[in-house]
Amino acid sequence: MKFLFTLLVIVIFSSQLYSQTGQVIIDNTSYVIRDFYSIRKSGSPLKDIYIQQGMLSGSQGQEGGSYYKVNSLRNGWDAVPFLNSIQCSGGDFFPVEYIVQSRTNPDVMIYNGTFVCGPDSSDYNKITRNGGSTIVDLPFGGGILGQQCCGFDIDPTNENIMYMAHTTYNDVYYSNPRIFKSTDGGFNWFVTDTLAGMKSIHGKWNTTGTFGGFLKVCPWNPNIIMTVANGHLAYSTDAGMSFTVRNDVPDIKVIVYDEGDQWIHGVSFDNVIWCNQGNPNGNWLPLGAGFEIKNIEVNPFDHNIWYAGSEQGVYRSNNYGLQWFLYNNSYVSDRIIGVASDNFSGDTIVVATDQRVYRTWASVIVGINQTNTTAQEFKLKQNYPNPFNPVTRISYSIPVKRNITLKVYDVTGSELLTLVTGISDPGEYEIDFNAGSLSSGVYYYRLDGQGFTDTKKMVVVK
Repeated sequence: MKFLFTLLVIVIFSSQLYSQTGQVIIDNTSYVIRDFYSIRKSGSPLKDIYIQQGMLSGSQGQEGGSYYKVNSLRNGWDAVPFLNSIQCSGGDFFPVEYIVQSRTNPDVMIYNGTFVCGPDSSDYNKITRNGGSTIVDLPFGGGILGQQCCGFDIDPTNENIMYMAHTTYNDVYYSNPRIFKSTDGGFNWFVTDTLAGMKSIHGKWNTTGTFGGFLKVCPWNPNIIMTVANGHLAYSTDAGMSFTVRNDVPDIKVIVYDEGDQWIHGVSFDNVIWCNQGNPNGNWLPLGAGFEIKNIEVNPFDHNIWYAGSEQGVYRSNNYGLQWFLYNNSYVSDRIIGVASDNFSGDTIVVATDQRVYRTWASVIVGINQTNTTAQEFKLKQNYPNPFNPVTRISYSIPVKRNITLKVYDVTGSELLTLVTGISDPGEYEIDFNAGSLSSGVYYYRLDGQGFTDTKKMVVVK
């Protein structure tokens, strides 16, 4: 069906896709927001959420880069002084690059950064065991080699067990990164393995457009540790004593441990989601996404529900990442730095863009269901009821596995939102669409399926 829009239409009062569907927690448009970390704590429904200021040129060189912590009421933030940027003698500030925090004791934290002062360009690695009252240098980094750290983490079940992947220890340089381990809270370290081709953690997407490396310990099985090496996923199943490279799984930019069903998920650089049923030795299932994924968060109440940050806003999946729809793009900036979901908050999430932090809770999708696994033909059905206020059901059929999109347009042909995008299995599908944030008027929805296109008209009456 040819995609046409009539000119004789009801006047649309607003083309805004969403009304404000969240509460602004933090407005940091002066410095912008450089980074976002959400860290789950044992025995608490609340995550510790940190954001970092961006950098700007001031009277004494580069300024900013300080960390702030979102408060427990989720309505503001508090400064974290010991995570401020390092200042060298020339006046420039060099920010912390990466932080980890113990789940069992939030006062224990390791952090890494880089600085350039005169001829020196190196990374620094520090630890606090008392919430920042005392800061101790770890024996990694230094010299003039820039960022050498390839990732670090703290065992989620034991604050005294720590890991560091690095090329320099006690001023001794190694051509290939070593995996170091401490079992006494970072006072002493020993080498467990050598892993060539590891990526440094420098270069997160929101600052340079690239992703760095990582080292992350599995929360339900601390013997499992994930990292990347030589362009592929690497893992340990013996608490870091040895690592294996999975040459059949590509370089991973984001790793997520889903504690709801104990699956491991990774996102590769071509935005394919790789899923593993908790055993990295086993099969990794690749799933298509259809958009550029920056980060993933799994709903702690329902591990079928995933959220993903992107350059377009926040996407949501109701079926383990098999299909995605645009959940919210009503932010001042849609460039998502991070997404976090607390245990107590249901479908409420904390979303950080590069300018503001929000509590977001509204969605235009009530639900999406695959009602039948067989379908004879491609077909887009008329929504019912129509006219409607504010919820209607859209149904469609797909006879073969196909990459599809289902989008909503206004009467001028402008795309408003994406309801479905990605690979869909054959079957009959139903979507309950909530247009509560749209104005009264005529809209169109279109199904595209690699050669199949159909469009229907729907009317919102308020």
